Amino acid sequence: MGSGAGAIIGWLLTGVSSFKLMINPVQAKAEWTERIRTTLAQRLKYLFFAWIVLSAFELFSFGNLPLLSIVGVGEAIGYEEYGFSGLHGLLNAMQLVLFDMALLFYIRGRSVKYLFYGFALIAWSVLLVSRAIIVASFIQGIMVSLLFSKSFRKRFLLLGSVITFPVILVFGVLGDIRSSSGTSIQALAQQSSDYPGFLPAGFFWVYVYITTPLNNINANIGSMSALGFPYYSILPLMPNVIRAALNINDLDVTLVDENLNVSSFFRQFIFDYGVYGTILVVTILYFMFSLVMKKSKNNERWALILVVILYCTIISVFVNAYTAIIYLAQMLLFGIIYYRVDGGSRKQIRDL
Repeated sequence: MGSGAGAIIGWLLTGVSSFKLMINPVQAKAEWTERIRTTLAQRLKYLFFAWIVLSAFELFSFGNLPLLSIVGVGEAIGYEEYGFSGLHGLLNAMQLVLFDMALLFYIRGRSVKYLFYGFALIAWSVLLVSRAIIVASFIQGIMVSLLFSKSFRKRFLLLGSVITFPVILVFGVLGDIRSSSGTSIQALAQQSSDYPGFLPAGFFWVYVYITTPLNNINANIGSMSALGFPYYSILPLMPNVIRAALNINDLDVTLVDENLNVSSFFRQFIFDYGVYGTILVVTILYFMFSLVMKKSKNNERWALILVVILYCTIISVFVNAYTAIIYLAQMLLFGIIYYRVDGGSRKQIRDL
């Protein structure tokens, strides 16, 4: 409740509210000039080439893909073992930028080939059994469509229902595959006999993921002491390989169940600032996010950065993504791609 109040105060300080965003969303009212389209396309080609080369390097280094390994093809490699620390996170950020821009190019030009590019990127995440990137692509794709496509906003409820159902199915299938060698999610979460058994497994996975974080926080909040300065909340800025070399460990809560290990972004912030300090930090964060929302009305680059922030806010119920290096790298890449692209064409995108 306190953090929710802090978020509302942060919005009110800049005169921006989530309700205003829903009824009058940021959107690109001006079409790209040919110069803007050509410049963006060229820079994305360079980014895609770098992503392909580095992804191929990882693939050849590890010798197999996690999904193929799971079905018994090729060398054994787990999804958690695949990829070089630091490099893999950068590749994830690059992939998300490519996906968002492919969708934006489709909205701008209605060329089906860009949808194919987007689906191909998601297919790669399926081969890596990377549910996090699949979910990030899905949510960020919705945000891009809401902000930039008037027709999508009109059909959002219908399209959202149609798209969400298969995503939940895939989420459940991948979850069952990943846990196939251990205890089922139904047993871990002590599924009630009253639970409707006809629903696909994905729905139960979603239910468990939503309720587990706050359950873990509530079970520990009385024993969590604050450092009084930022430490745990900024650890996600550091690549795992550096943290391992420096022997820096994150502080976790006592889990209600060892296998249900998500505890929302509150965990790291409460360990740093305490309950009341976290409320203050949330107020400051949402004040900054509101400034981004204001800037995004006149700048396409900031509108895409807003997409990442909205995604981080949505998944904050599970994990601290606000200071995760992957999403900060994604925002930085958007800044690089749009460097001197929109600035030189301010007239064309003034009403963005």
